[in-house]
Amino acid sequence: MNWRSIEKSEHEVVNIPANWLCSHYYDALTVLFRVENALRLFVYVILKDRYGPKWKDLDIASDEDSKTTISALANRRIEQGKTFGYLSYPIQSPLMHLTSGE
Repeated sequence: MNWRSIEKSEHEVVNIPANWLCSHYYDALTVLFRVENALRLFVYVILKDRYGPKWKDLDIASDEDSKTTISALANRRIEQGKTFGYLSYPIQSPLMHLTSGE
C-alpha cells in the first residue's frame, strides 16, 4: 500500500493514488466481511434459539466496559456511528455492532 498523502484537486475533488489499496486486497477484505457476517448470523441463531427475545439482555465483556449487555453496547455504538458522515444506511442489528472478540 502506498500511504502517501491524498491530494485535493480543483473543486475539492480528492485524488486517491491508484496503488493506494491494490485490488487483490479487496478480495481478502470481501472474504473477511463474509466470514464475519456468517459468524454473526450463526451466533444470532444460537442466542435466539437458546434465550428467545431476551438474548439482547445477556451480559457481555468488551474492551470498552468490563461488563455490559449486548443491547447497551450496540446502542452506544449506534449512537457513535451517527457522528460519522460516511455511514449512509443505519444498521440496527445489535450483533452488527459487536466485534469478533466480543
